[in-house]
Amino acid sequence: MPHGSPEEAQIAALKSLVEKLRRRIGFIERSRFWKIRERWFALRAHFGVRGDPVPPLPPVDYAEAMDVQDPYARWLIHHEPRESDLCRLREVAHTFQSPPSICVVVDDASADASDAIDGVLRQAYPWVRLLRTSECSHGSDAAVRFNAALEACTEHFVAFCDPDEVLAPDASFEVAVTSYERPEADVIYGDRDTASANGRRSKPLFLPDWSPETFLCQMYTGRLVFYRRELVVAAGGFRSGFGTAAHYDLALRATERSKAIEHRGRIFYHEKAEQAGAIDKQDAAKAIRSALERRGEEGRLEHPFPEVDSTIVRYAITKPAQVEIILPTRDLPDFLGRCLTSIFDRSTYRDFRVNVIDNGSIEPATEHLLRDWHDREPRRFRVVKLDQPFNFSRLVNFGARSCDGPYLLLLNNDTEIITNDWIEAMVEQAQRPAIGVVGARLLYEDGSLQHAGVVVGLGELAGHVYRRASRDDQGPGGEILTVRNYSAVTAACMMVRRDVFEAVDGFDERLPIEFNDTDFCLRILGLGYRNVYVPHAALLHHESKTRGSGERSSASSAHKSSGRALFRERWQTSSYRDPYYNGNLTTVTDDGAIALP
Repeated sequence: MPHGSPEEAQIAALKSLVEKLRRRIGFIERSRFWKIRERWFALRAHFGVRGDPVPPLPPVDYAEAMDVQDPYARWLIHHEPRESDLCRLREVAHTFQSPPSICVVVDDASADASDAIDGVLRQAYPWVRLLRTSECSHGSDAAVRFNAALEACTEHFVAFCDPDEVLAPDASFEVAVTSYERPEADVIYGDRDTASANGRRSKPLFLPDWSPETFLCQMYTGRLVFYRRELVVAAGGFRSGFGTAAHYDLALRATERSKAIEHRGRIFYHEKAEQAGAIDKQDAAKAIRSALERRGEEGRLEHPFPEVDSTIVRYAITKPAQVEIILPTRDLPDFLGRCLTSIFDRSTYRDFRVNVIDNGSIEPATEHLLRDWHDREPRRFRVVKLDQPFNFSRLVNFGARSCDGPYLLLLNNDTEIITNDWIEAMVEQAQRPAIGVVGARLLYEDGSLQHAGVVVGLGELAGHVYRRASRDDQGPGGEILTVRNYSAVTAACMMVRRDVFEAVDGFDERLPIEFNDTDFCLRILGLGYRNVYVPHAALLHHESKTRGSGERSSASSAHKSSGRALFRERWQTSSYRDPYYNGNLTTVTDDGAIALP
């Protein structure tokens, strides 16, 4: 055969196609639905299903769809149920004993709701009832229509669907399974995305588990939430006068009464337009103020980040008291000087004291700096010396024991204050009985993000999510600029009440360098407190300047290694499920990207 002939070119093209298909099939054989038998075996054991389920469709059904570069499209190929999977869901559902019934109320009075109605009719779960509001009421107010439908509903669970929302076909099945796994669950929500007119799916919002502080800033759950019917009735149903925040107002009241709020890491519904679920800020403010009044908490509402669809609650400081700033240092007078100047020049909260924990400084410039600040601020500045080998946890504990104020604010010496009311922003949350640790937003000198919360399991240990995000990056759903619950925050700027600090015996001194702050936060989380990140307290952080080159010593490396081993073993970080970070997001990188198979 002549070299370069059409026959040779055809053979080469066929070989290329075969190799391409092999790669595609290999990917699918590793996919969630190729391994779906494991799911069915688990469900069979749980519900007593007999017989072997039909295997999934062969991979050729999805082979051509593999030609995609969009990470979410790849995620959908791996996770989205096919029709054969939905058939098996129906089969499994018929084995349920006393299956929970579900009513989905679709508001079809004010707009074309055909897609929303079709979404309900396509549910794989058999015990779902479609109820149109037009069957119950023709009122002009959506709250009136939904309440009329609620009265006509007799099912165990109810969800209220607007015309621009389309329920995913397996959503109700996931609700039923959640009800079996968590019988006490009375509020269940999932993730969501946007579906364009041509069916293209995009902009997924993979949500955290229940996060009360986040929810009071924005209805991050979306409007389509499944409630136990009795809970909605007890909460008083929908209220008129809240406009676009009617769902939000109901959810705030219902979750206040809820015994168990469950999140399912699955796409529950699709919004037909990107801003379909947007809530007018004035309507949201009305719902939030009503919630604060019910809860007996005073506060004003702010929108310091107008580009983000969220509200910041600035709680009234009802328990003002001295804030003890614990600031470990060893030399680096230039950084320390800038840090101290920013604290005293910019802070509008006046009742604080800086406690410099001097860990063996030897430079004359440092001694002069400390003496100068003591002369300038004799009541609000003090130096406590602890000349021992570096152990950050020991320095923090020593600093806490050496002072007596009720609020402890841990601060690195390589930080600079940006927002004047940073202490107020942290005290507002720290004073609240349910709150454990409060963290701030830290930025690099170029304005990119250094810290907006710590995720356990990131990088196999723990890490700062969205690290190095640009100054214009808001994060998915505005996360970076929204008050959020996190498992942990960094001790580079961290506030905690003394009673909470002492409840866990402070920092673990067996973690001298790394992960001591995350360990501290997790132990506090274990006591039932919630940790929170506040973006409106912002600082610059010249990271890793605190110890200079000393951290590169062999002894320090050994401490790091042993500390990492202890942290990994204690918290089983390789398999840790962080409730405030969706399992569909990657733990390999810190950018919050979709986890790919």
